[in-house]
Amino acid sequence: MLGPTVLINIVLYNPDKNKVFDLIHICSQYDRAKILLFDNSADYSFLESIDSEKIILFKSQKNVGVGGAHHYACQMAEAENFDFLLFVDQDSQLPRAFISKMVLGFHRLKKLYPRLSAIGPSWQDLRVDNWGQENSLKKNWLSQKKEKILNFLGANNTIISSGMLIWIPTLKNIGYPKKEYFIDLIDIEWCLRALSKNYQIKILK
Repeated sequence: MLGPTVLINIVLYNPDKNKVFDLIHICSQYDRAKILLFDNSADYSFLESIDSEKIILFKSQKNVGVGGAHHYACQMAEAENFDFLLFVDQDSQLPRAFISKMVLGFHRLKKLYPRLSAIGPSWQDLRVDNWGQENSLKKNWLSQKKEKILNFLGANNTIISSGMLIWIPTLKNIGYPKKEYFIDLIDIEWCLRALSKNYQIKILK
């Protein structure tokens, strides 16, 4: 039985060549994946040497930011009937079998959360010790106030865009990430929009 299809959107802007190749290697391990390299760079010729049936290279005529790249990827994913869309930053570091674990995790969580629209992985910023998606806020006065605001907005249920796996059928009702946001708050806005329509978003631990 064939597994779900996944379009993987890697947004590029003057990237580190070795990191891009590492990402392609990990993403290519999933048999039913296509990798959309959306290049916002003014000129980055090494990408033209990449030759694989799994890879789609799109050279943007101008820098449309992360928002524009994600919007384009959503259009492609729907038009070509992919099951999932995965967003990945150019400097993200993924473990082996990341895609298959995310897809499997989504289906397991969907049994518990029937309106599940997207999941994200737990993550760590390797530049900062002990800092990641799941770290709890220190219980001082300022952080308690911040936590109350986040709870009120529903933002504690949001996930970052890198590693976000979206189930394509839900895009019809939620809509695409806003391309006019360019780079900031794209993921938070989309998650809040999904939550406002009673969809569910979870972290896969």
